[in-house]
Amino acid sequence: MLSVPFNILYKKRELRTRPVELKPHHSLLDWMKLNTRPLVVPSKDPIDEVELTKHSTKDDCWILLTNKVYDITKYLPYHPGGIAQLLRVAGRDGTHLFHEKHSWINFETMLKSCYVGIFSGQRIPLPGELSVSTSSVDIIEGRNDMRESELISNIDISEIKISQLPDNSLSFFSEQWINWLKDENIVVRVCDRVLQILIRPLNGPPCSIKYEICGSSVEFDSFDVLVSNGDINIHFNSKVDFSHLKMCDIHLSSDEKENLFDTVEIVELNQLTTSIFLFAIDLPSTLHYCIPLGHHVQLMFVDGSCIRPYTPVKISENCKTLFFIIKIYPDGMFTSKLKTLKKGELIKISGPLSCYNVRKFLEFCDYILMLAAGTGITPMLRIVANCLRSNIGVTLITFNSLKCNILPDFIFSFCDIDIFNARFQIINYLDSAECSWDGKVGQLLFNFNILIDLISDI
Repeated sequence: MLSVPFNILYKKRELRTRPVELKPHHSLLDWMKLNTRPLVVPSKDPIDEVELTKHSTKDDCWILLTNKVYDITKYLPYHPGGIAQLLRVAGRDGTHLFHEKHSWINFETMLKSCYVGIFSGQRIPLPGELSVSTSSVDIIEGRNDMRESELISNIDISEIKISQLPDNSLSFFSEQWINWLKDENIVVRVCDRVLQILIRPLNGPPCSIKYEICGSSVEFDSFDVLVSNGDINIHFNSKVDFSHLKMCDIHLSSDEKENLFDTVEIVELNQLTTSIFLFAIDLPSTLHYCIPLGHHVQLMFVDGSCIRPYTPVKISENCKTLFFIIKIYPDGMFTSKLKTLKKGELIKISGPLSCYNVRKFLEFCDYILMLAAGTGITPMLRIVANCLRSNIGVTLITFNSLKCNILPDFIFSFCDIDIFNARFQIINYLDSAECSWDGKVGQLLFNFNILIDLISDI
């Protein structure tokens, strides 16, 4: 039987609204087809609360989710919960309400055609909600306790204690971090003579601390980072003089504003199938981060010509080497150029992106069914490996147009997935039968009976 996280079941009993009857041709599938092309013209400038509140009607409806503004006017008639539910957050910050009702949904994908721009202003919460100030940010986390459906932690800049230690280290400590801070919540980089420490809660804006490095001959280019019990320890591998570090900024901001790109080297490039390649990049000594489970990064060419999001399928133990499985499209603006790069050449990479706490979600699961179309399998591979290590059963169903696009078994082994694990099952579908194919045939989007049959067999 498929498991649904307990806290989600509890919230759904508490908050669920009845689905409304949608007009013909207004199903999820219809929206997905419409969502393939931009429906609005993105804004070149940040959007403040004054502009956001101007769009608060059924005929002109904008909402704020995390730090992005969406014009959902055209999505309203496709919403299964009805237009009225969305109008509750028209011209407002709908992040809290969204996480209450749909925390497992990737709104960035669902509303990509509705994206207007980045928000930069004062959040206007729903009545009864806590507002976000410049000194603290509310972070919503799941909790096992049925009496408490939400756990709120605060980041308060004034409580951060910064120390210079005699062992060549900088220490950043806050008691408020003890219960949740992990290595995956930290980004440390040296770029353009600036040392930046970024503390990233998975469900809230990050805290950025920046130091200017004074003196052209002073180097802070090699360091190790240790996170333990609410403490971030940055140990520099060469003798440094902390008098050359001048704090120039500490603030809370959006992921997008702090999403800098770093230059990295391609260290591996192998062809897996006729169109699918394995890429590996090494992070430089000036950059440290561990990508949280289920999160992604953006890759960009050094000339800044094109950017695309990708999820690593594997990360080395020291978090310095990232592996990506990428499908090359002959006419693709990004991948056709990516294929021409060689081992040793450079590309740019962003820091981790997303706001979902996948590990918290998995705490409530004992079995998971995952559906993947083509290289859409890539975000799932690290999750599958994590599930099997945690004794969570996984059934993974893949849909491909050609047999040659199915990932070979050795890739699963490479990604630390034991295909012979009794709690793991993989089922491959092709869109149509090939002469050498004796497996299953079908397209999920056009035959939901496939999904019904799969669930009934588990």
